[in-house]
Amino acid sequence: MKEEDDILISRYLAEELDDKNKTALEARLAEEPTLATELEQRRHELTFLRTEASLPDLKSRMQELGSQHFKESLGNTTTDQTASPQHPATNTAKQEATVRRLRWKRWAPAVGIAAAVALVLLIWNPFATAAPYEQFAQYDPVYLTEKSSDAAAAAAPAEAAFNAGHYSEAYKQLTNYLTQRPDDNEARLALGISALETNREAEAETIFADIAAGSSALNDDAQFYLALTYFKIEDPRAKATLLSIDKKNPDYGVRVTEMLQLLE
Repeated sequence: MKEEDDILISRYLAEELDDKNKTALEARLAEEPTLATELEQRRHELTFLRTEASLPDLKSRMQELGSQHFKESLGNTTTDQTASPQHPATNTAKQEATVRRLRWKRWAPAVGIAAAVALVLLIWNPFATAAPYEQFAQYDPVYLTEKSSDAAAAAAPAEAAFNAGHYSEAYKQLTNYLTQRPDDNEARLALGISALETNREAEAETIFADIAAGSSALNDDAQFYLALTYFKIEDPRAKATLLSIDKKNPDYGVRVTEMLQLLE
């Protein structure tokens, strides 16, 4: 990426661009998938860093609320549960131990349901994780040129672009190839992946869903990439789609398990 584009993206995310430059960049994003992908990745990284930075304060606030509830509960107990002035250190240790054992049902009534839910939403977001979509977007190479000599001319550039990870070019070449071989499910799957990687999520979803509903050997592949599409766009259907895939699947089982853990 050019240095000026890198700076431009940084200023855009920091909301430092004036209206003219912001409009110009947004126009480029619609025409340059590579630039749009870079922007989206930087946005995910920024969200993660902000979340990480805020966690200490949030955790401290939760501990404070827990301690407050403990003190209020302590005031309603019998005398033998009240702190003894003769042994302040011992009583402090007991109090801290009790606070550590507090669970949701113990402190939620003290702070109110609305406040408790707000805290949980701030801390827990199944998609705001240290393991972004890119970790699970791992693709096998395609082999289109081996299938038939009559499609080799169109297959070669499509295969080369996809296997090199040049998804914008692969999208164009695969679209061309599929005009000649519309029933090639391997190429269709690769087109769906290229669409997904160039921010054409709606098109990717349609392609994957269609292959998954068919009877080809690529059904499981399409089902996984459909789940990955939902995972990328933070669609609640991601979990149900992942659950439909066998966790023992040698190609996707590990990724399915890890993604489901993130969504729990």
